Amino acid sequence: MLNEILDEEYKKQIIFLLNNNWTGRTDYYFPVQTAVNIERNHFIKLKNYKYMFCKKNTKDTKRAVLFMFVNSEAENKSVIILSDFTIYNININCSHDYFYGSIFDISYTEEEIIIFDSFMSCGNKINRMSFEDRLSDVSYFINNTFKCDIPCSLVNYSTDISSVPKLEDNEELFIIPNNLPITTGINYSCFKWKPSESLIFNLKVSENENDLELYTTNFKKLSIFAKINNDYGTGKEQIDFIKGLEEYKDGCIVEFNITNEKIIAWRVSEDKTIPTSIRSIEKILHIKKENITLQNLKDICVR
Repeated sequence: MLNEILDEEYKKQIIFLLNNNWTGRTDYYFPVQTAVNIERNHFIKLKNYKYMFCKKNTKDTKRAVLFMFVNSEAENKSVIILSDFTIYNININCSHDYFYGSIFDISYTEEEIIIFDSFMSCGNKINRMSFEDRLSDVSYFINNTFKCDIPCSLVNYSTDISSVPKLEDNEELFIIPNNLPITTGINYSCFKWKPSESLIFNLKVSENENDLELYTTNFKKLSIFAKINNDYGTGKEQIDFIKGLEEYKDGCIVEFNITNEKIIAWRVSEDKTIPTSIRSIEKILHIKKENITLQNLKDICVR
């Protein structure tokens, strides 16, 4: 198990150095690109650009950054930074060049690291290289790593959507442009897909006497989304169900889905700290209505 860094001053230094290398920002900022759920109006991009396809387990793994740098004492350091800014030390023995500044986009578990992309390698920004070239650079890094605390592997990707293995319930299909640069934040040319019935959103649950209030965000401020009344209709049954979810506590974030025009609670989301914005919920409802299937994507992408 990796050692977590708890020194807040040291964590600030790491985040500052990470963003100073990649984004130029100096505050707490998680510098990865975010794919958007694909819509039918995105199909024109799939027709006109070369895209690569890979699947990612987005439920059982944590999105993270692997950052390699030289600290103030001239020591080679490697850390894993999660999206909530939990930071772990990880020992990696590889070429010294990578510690001049290397940033990898990874999925992390205690048993495995899967590298999905790279923003910087050996102090050089490579975000304008093609996706294939970036992954080639990642492959070279993995093959020349002599020792790592956790096994490290490269994502399996394909240039043909038809050859992507069947998605499991915990996986999403990522559709990545080969010749467009990586951006930090939302990338409107980078897409993800899973069956529309699996699209969920997060709401914050707050207890108000015997009732439950569900909150979304609007312009980064909490806003009431719905209220479940204990003494109205099936309210008590719904409240008991939500409170019975594993890891439930007042103020937690709960994943919800919409099936048969009903909002259904799925599970407590332990890795989320803020609910889904009202605009994002509207977008999810729109995408559910479009109901894009994997066959729809194959019809567009297969040439």
